[in-house]
Amino acid sequence: MRPMKDSGVEWLGEVPEGWSLTRLGGVFRERRQQVNVDDFAPLSVTKAGIVPQLASAAKSDAKDKRKLVKNGDFVINSRSDRKGSSGLASTDGSTSLIYIVIEPKSISGKFSHHLLRCRAFQEEFFRWGTGIVDDLWSTRYTAMKMILLPIPPVAEQASISAYLDQETSRIDTLISKKEQLIEKLLERRQALITQVVTKGLDPNVPMKDSGVEWLGEVPEDWELKRVAHVSRRTKIPASGLGIVTAFRDGQVTLRSNRRTAGFTEATEFHGYQRIRKGQVAVHKMDGFAGAIGVSDSDGMCSPVLTLLDCASGLRPDYLALTLREISKTGWIEALAKGVRERTTEFGWSDLSWQVVPLPDIRQQEEIITYLDQETSQIDTLVEKTRRAIELLKERRQALITQVVTGKIDVRGFAGGNS
Repeated sequence: MRPMKDSGVEWLGEVPEGWSLTRLGGVFRERRQQVNVDDFAPLSVTKAGIVPQLASAAKSDAKDKRKLVKNGDFVINSRSDRKGSSGLASTDGSTSLIYIVIEPKSISGKFSHHLLRCRAFQEEFFRWGTGIVDDLWSTRYTAMKMILLPIPPVAEQASISAYLDQETSRIDTLISKKEQLIEKLLERRQALITQVVTKGLDPNVPMKDSGVEWLGEVPEDWELKRVAHVSRRTKIPASGLGIVTAFRDGQVTLRSNRRTAGFTEATEFHGYQRIRKGQVAVHKMDGFAGAIGVSDSDGMCSPVLTLLDCASGLRPDYLALTLREISKTGWIEALAKGVRERTTEFGWSDLSWQVVPLPDIRQQEEIITYLDQETSQIDTLVEKTRRAIELLKERRQALITQVVTGKIDVRGFAGGNS
């Protein structure tokens, strides 16, 4: 065990005796130079690090109001709602003025990349911030530069960087493999639903051409009906009830059952309508992304939802499955008129004439039962894999924090087996 000393700094705790404690401003220099985006390519600051500007990033007309970033600079988002968005730049470029850009002057850049991205430092960084509410909370460099950092000897900084580069790479590889497994499981899940909802459970039944582009052949004894012929749209005014939302994963439920953050709360409810448990809801704007399902709750909902009561002989969950299948094929997106990025306008006038394949009620029940069983097994595997990924991410963060604060001794490490 190497000798340790009390740092007197809450976020650090004990540090090795040979390490110094230095304020951030003593080992970094702030870079404030403004440049034109035409001269220095735009960069995005993400939780994965510094990357070329993402297509989804907000664009500004103020082309000359950019902050210079040089290769080797550390860049961090000053806003608390972007916690963890930081990293070491591997190229020259420019970024928004809201970012803090600092140049390592007497600290290893690679070491600082791990140190300033560890969770303990992130929490300390935002503890020094100010603001009225969480979304507007930010930390300025004038405060950031006062944070005390643990500074190991130069040789140990190199060992720490080499060790963490190797170990985090190993963890990242495991995470990537598990993410690929989830992707394959979800593809398998969707392929299973597609096969059963459009072809049935018996692979040997005679087939017929549906005449519908997205559907192809269907079992010969299935009917082909338009949505308007097998369901009735409802639009009953409502107020003072719990708000029901259709989510992109197909769940239609009271908003309070899922989350309350991230929604714009309406102050008036003009056009809100009554929704009953068991009704099929199709989101006009997000239906293309799967926001279609059967409500599990009574309440009221925005007029952006089209609500359907099914005719006798048609299970609501079967209709919802079929309509979600149309969305997954991209047919809704192709038909609908786009009104803003990543949304469409798919109202009753488009929905009503869509053709859906309908087996008899017995086959519908068999299909639903079969899919419930098979998809639940896949969902269990997906959930276990997601939990494993979260554990790996927690392990990664804990390892970084322990190493950069000296709790794990990696002196002399230069690659190879650890």
